[in-house]
Amino acid sequence: MSCRISCKDFKLGYYLVGAVLVNIGNRHFTYFNQSQFAQFSGDFNPIHLDQIEARKTIAGQPIVHGIHCFLWMLECLIQREESVFINYDIRFANQINLEQEVSAIWNRESKELKLLGKNDLIYISVKCEDPTSFGVIANKTSPVTPSNTITQPTDLDLSAVSVGDTFENLCGGNKELATSLFPYLTEALGGDVVYEIALLTSVSGMIVPGLHSLLFGINITFKDGVDNQIVTVNSKREFSRLIELGYVGINLDAKIKAFFRPKSVTIPSCEDLSHQLPATLSMTGKKVLVIGGSRGLGAWVAKLVGISGGDVTITFNTGKDDAELVAQDIRSYGGVCDCVHMNVSQDLKVEIFKTTFDYLFYFATPKILMNKSSVFDEDLHEIFYNFYVRDFKKTVEFFVPLGVSRVLYPSTMFIDDAKKEFKEYIEAKIEGEKVCDELSKNHPVKVVKPRIPPVSTDQTLSLIPTVKENTIDIVLSILALMSFDD
Repeated sequence: MSCRISCKDFKLGYYLVGAVLVNIGNRHFTYFNQSQFAQFSGDFNPIHLDQIEARKTIAGQPIVHGIHCFLWMLECLIQREESVFINYDIRFANQINLEQEVSAIWNRESKELKLLGKNDLIYISVKCEDPTSFGVIANKTSPVTPSNTITQPTDLDLSAVSVGDTFENLCGGNKELATSLFPYLTEALGGDVVYEIALLTSVSGMIVPGLHSLLFGINITFKDGVDNQIVTVNSKREFSRLIELGYVGINLDAKIKAFFRPKSVTIPSCEDLSHQLPATLSMTGKKVLVIGGSRGLGAWVAKLVGISGGDVTITFNTGKDDAELVAQDIRSYGGVCDCVHMNVSQDLKVEIFKTTFDYLFYFATPKILMNKSSVFDEDLHEIFYNFYVRDFKKTVEFFVPLGVSRVLYPSTMFIDDAKKEFKEYIEAKIEGEKVCDELSKNHPVKVVKPRIPPVSTDQTLSLIPTVKENTIDIVLSILALMSFDD
């Protein structure tokens, strides 16, 4: 017997009597939930807790601890199905963002748990093996006491880790939170076991790989209590940057697979960039506004405009410190740069700017997320549409009467490549290109809309290395388009 359900068909605690698939819980995770779990587990990796730092990572925003989700799934399973197992094989398939609605689905025949989102996208899958009775695990547990408490993860490179390396000085959090966070699970397995499961995220997120970790999978097997904990590097793969750790613990053993995710992209200094600037490029006398100039292509453009003689104003929404660093670098080189807080989705106010502008570069963007489902995601498209169409049009129409004569709209080569997993992004960019033509036709402004290929920025980070265009070449070609006189 088999059937297929969608998470949207269920509410919390709803059962299909006799069904193979059962929805055992629905929820979203808040920042407060994240903070509590970090205190419990000892995993304070900024990819989970720091909005500014997380946006520089492959995730693009704070994401939920995978182990947090897994423990909640077990909490639901024990509460509603009263099922406990000795072995759990967990795979983390997709990142879970804060405030994202998810549903835990239990397959009674295959003994498999899945965490599903919109359009049945699988976030986590868990194979449960070797069923046991309530109390069997809890009655055999030994106390778990963290030997080390740290709040900053280690900053390791893959090259610094070798097969056979061991780690014994493990970190931890506050074990006393087990009962309040997972009451049913704590009653069934014991607080020390729940706590030790949570500690597995601190192994990968705080120790190895540490700061640049991304959890891929864990296999957990419960055992009789012993007295020590040790982590060993069992294997590492250079190309995929994947390592496998063996955890021999007090109440459980585990195999942990985690990636060394790519580090955030560092933008060269103005001094370094000045040596690559062609003598023919000059922005002298031009007043240039770079919207979204605190990072990525916006920061590259701001620095090169400053180097080539233009007066630059960069805007930021959340990354004030990053924007100030860009501005300070331009000033240190001898250029002129001002920093302004601006949210393109809100009403624009001319009084926040110290000058009018000749050129406008528009790099306001959300994280460019893919959609692996074949179903078009209207909500995701709306996010892109608001940035690339609605807010772009509003911004240009605001600044053109104030003197802006040229605008850069960065379109994308993904349109030509027809990448299906970016269909919502592509659709919004196509709509944005049409708005560019309308603005050029109806207003005294030239809007250029080059389709830019992927370059090395925080927006294009990927686990597997991919071929990208040389960023300096792309940015120089953009500036040439903007400074070319018809």
